[in-house]
Amino acid sequence: MKITRFALGIRFAAMAEQPHKEFARKIFEGIFSVLTLSELEDLTLYGGADPFSPANAEGEESDVYLVVLMGGKLKQMRKVYHAIADDAALDMYMVHNRPFVENNRLYKVEGLDYFGQVRPNGRIEGGDGTLDGLSVPKKRGRRKPVGKGIRVMLAPADYERLTSTDAIKRMTVAARRHFQGVKLAPFPINDGGEGFGASIVTATGGAARKIAVTSCMLDGRRDAYYGVVSGRTAVIETAQGFSAGGISSIGVGEMLRRALDEGLKNIIIGVHDAQMGDGGMGFARALGVRFFDKDGTELDASRDALPLIERAEADYIHPRMGEVKLLCIDASSPADAIAGIDRLNAALSAALGREIDPSPGFAGIVCALSGGRYSRDYDDLLEAINFNKLARNTALVATGCSALDTEAMQPGRPMYCIVKRCAALKIPVAMVVNQIGDGAAELYSITNAGIMTIGSSAADTPEETVRKFDSAADRMFRFIRMGRDVEKIGAPKQPKLKPWLTLLIDSWKK
Repeated sequence: MKITRFALGIRFAAMAEQPHKEFARKIFEGIFSVLTLSELEDLTLYGGADPFSPANAEGEESDVYLVVLMGGKLKQMRKVYHAIADDAALDMYMVHNRPFVENNRLYKVEGLDYFGQVRPNGRIEGGDGTLDGLSVPKKRGRRKPVGKGIRVMLAPADYERLTSTDAIKRMTVAARRHFQGVKLAPFPINDGGEGFGASIVTATGGAARKIAVTSCMLDGRRDAYYGVVSGRTAVIETAQGFSAGGISSIGVGEMLRRALDEGLKNIIIGVHDAQMGDGGMGFARALGVRFFDKDGTELDASRDALPLIERAEADYIHPRMGEVKLLCIDASSPADAIAGIDRLNAALSAALGREIDPSPGFAGIVCALSGGRYSRDYDDLLEAINFNKLARNTALVATGCSALDTEAMQPGRPMYCIVKRCAALKIPVAMVVNQIGDGAAELYSITNAGIMTIGSSAADTPEETVRKFDSAADRMFRFIRMGRDVEKIGAPKQPKLKPWLTLLIDSWKK
């Protein structure tokens, strides 16, 4: 690619069900909503499959989309970079690993689509028509877009065909369409399952740590990630160190050991599997517990070794295990006990000097080793990450789920806990749900929330479901915008008085 002046590449995680050009239009809508014309004028716009992603390098369709803004001066491009990097809603779309591409790497890029150039009137001219109809606001520098200064938290749960993260991305587009200047705070809902760590990092603005851990099949090493929040809390999801069919949980223990070595004081572990292949034997071994058979031979950390356990030694357990505050959030489904789990519990109980509750499975082992707390209540997680602080200065929480039934509004469930806290904080709630069920009565008893339905059915294709969700999100924010306009137009305006006249009137009242 021939670079004119300075260029900036931004890598976005593409939505699999959406064509690249349709996705590009959504991305540029987001970019145009956070930048002024003075920052974008005369820049040329490109986009296409990211050549730096491994999938594309192997000739497959890339799941990363590269946007290139080119032709600006250094100072101009720095402003563009900071505006995009500081926007939490755009950050939801960007890949976590090297989201920005600099000039010297863009020289190697070929085959991107040309979308046009930003002209002085704010329109996009040239290109292939993908961005037809889009424009950058004409006012320079001092434009006051609708919703400027308003903070909206986007916190939907998973839907049947949309993850919480994807739902947030689509809500972002709808919100920015009607409130161009709104500040969006993403809060993906995950109660401990796969993606737990990434969701908490996104919600809190935390950081991701990369570590090589032992594979759950004990056949080598693999990369895993855990989160760090506020520099003192580690967020670990078991799905990063263990997958279905595995025989050892040692990788999860290695992540916790790394967090302990880092000096973190609080630990949150999201458990997605009740047994974790070996019941937690590998997890314990990674933290310094040793297991022996009847002959005194030390056992390895695998499921096959469980029936052979005769005793355990906890003399060399990590010294910081008893110092940290640990919360185990269990999202797993009940599962049959694996062979030998009773021997593991008995040996660990004797070594630690305290009984292990076998009912939670792996989570029971975690809490026994650390003296931590076990919970299935989502409100405990909200308390651990200080949700009330995250929701400070929030004008609206937009949430939702597939079905607003009695199960969704049970105490301890994510939707109930979010709504309950919003009511206590006096934050209005708007919801996008597929079906309104018996849970609506419980919702209205807590707070006066607004509900917009999707109306999707099992017969709908995934594309139709997504389209209906987009429509519902758009209608929700359209009505919120109408409410704002009604108040603005209909409220009686008080005449402005000069300061000396105000003082005179106040003195008469006295």
